[in-house]
Amino acid sequence: MKESIVGYIVFTLLGLVLISNVSVLAGAPREEAGRRRERVENGLRMQYAIEGLSEYERAFGIEERMAYHKVPGLSIAVINDGEIEWAAGYGEVESGSGRMVDTETLFQVASIGKPVAAAAVLRLFERDVLALDRSVNAYLSSWEIPGNEFTHESPVTLEMLLSHTGGVTVHGFPGYARGSSLPSLRQILDGMPPCNTPPIRVDIEPGTQWRYSGGGFVIVQQVLEDALGMPFEHSMRDLLFEPLEMRRTFYYAELPGDLEGNAAYAYLADGSPVAGGYHLYPEYGAGAGLWSTPSDLARFAIAVQNSYMGEPGSILSAETARDMLERRGGPMGLGFAIMSESGEVVFTHTGGNLGYRNVLVAYAATGKGAVIMTSSDAGGDICNEILRAVALVYDWPDYRPEKKVIADLTPEEVGAVAGQYDIPGFGPVPLWVEDGNLFAPNPQVEGGRILLLPESPVKFFSPSAGWLLEFLIDESGGVAGVDILIDGMQIRGTRIR
Repeated sequence: MKESIVGYIVFTLLGLVLISNVSVLAGAPREEAGRRRERVENGLRMQYAIEGLSEYERAFGIEERMAYHKVPGLSIAVINDGEIEWAAGYGEVESGSGRMVDTETLFQVASIGKPVAAAAVLRLFERDVLALDRSVNAYLSSWEIPGNEFTHESPVTLEMLLSHTGGVTVHGFPGYARGSSLPSLRQILDGMPPCNTPPIRVDIEPGTQWRYSGGGFVIVQQVLEDALGMPFEHSMRDLLFEPLEMRRTFYYAELPGDLEGNAAYAYLADGSPVAGGYHLYPEYGAGAGLWSTPSDLARFAIAVQNSYMGEPGSILSAETARDMLERRGGPMGLGFAIMSESGEVVFTHTGGNLGYRNVLVAYAATGKGAVIMTSSDAGGDICNEILRAVALVYDWPDYRPEKKVIADLTPEEVGAVAGQYDIPGFGPVPLWVEDGNLFAPNPQVEGGRILLLPESPVKFFSPSAGWLLEFLIDESGGVAGVDILIDGMQIRGTRIR
């Protein structure tokens, strides 16, 4: 089995991509911050250091990993002591153009925009404009959530929508090719042409289980428009972007010409460009149509940190911020996924539109964090590798490489955990065996797969995606389900065949 594993993890390291722009912004001495930046840039690590496999134990340079993963553009902002210590851009905004990514380059934010929308709702909660525990339909005048057997006893509330516990359908949005007709907000909510996603409805009793729903945040978008009587993008500018000086953050399905000149175009995992440069996303509340930079998103993260610590002039009270970062019946707080395995509260979210993969990670109480944005469907892996480097250089308690030893299982032992699993937020997910190894589909790359290596007959891990899987054994000795740790979120799936 180990021989076939090695075949899947041979690396071909390609050419270098030049660093195009670096800014040292915080109060730390420039030389000291510069040394830390260089250590990060040359210290990318796999999540797991696998005994006997040198490629998983060494450090990589950021340029070689961009080339390996076929990521043409990337941008980073690192938070230290509650400030942006440095930010940098790498690669090109469009492959072969010679136009380099800098710290002002725009990327599609995708689902990191969900906690941004949540923060706006919480600002309105503190102004007594919105209540978190009241039926959402009380605030909706141009549309309402259709009632059914699931909502009769338990109406959907904003707290439920922000924590993905509202029982609302539509996981995410594929976007629209440039030149396409775009649906209105009402057409998106009702799944009417030219909308390319189903109607957003309730099909689970609200408040009974966690299930990720981009559709729920489109409802939040409609709530803000109806409650405030203005377009969602205008209220977001007034509530957050202007107060936090997020001057490179905009809601646009299609960028105006003056902004498109410094926007990273989107690329598929094989390195080919997305037709038209990028897809259009009118689903603003879900974050899909939000454009920004790592530095602006870092300013937002710092604002949440300051609120959590009760700093004067914060955008939220300490009580509200702490409530925002409290889990609710699943891995999410209000907008953010919440980790606390190390004893420190970490708030995080990933983002993925066609051709873009991003991550935000921040420590609530210690003023540390990072935002990484990429212009490729393959960007998730390099985001994780950069996080390992930042964690080591800045002494984070989490996100460090973990030592692993591969167990030498028989084909029968590997096959025993194969099957189909119902994973909340992902639906039916197959796990299959090929050439003696266990694989799962890659949810971020169409047709992609993720190798799962064994450390015991019931524990597997992904060396690339960083997943941890522990299979649950029933009384008869069969596999009944699986616990998965993915992006800091613990999810339990049930085996369905």
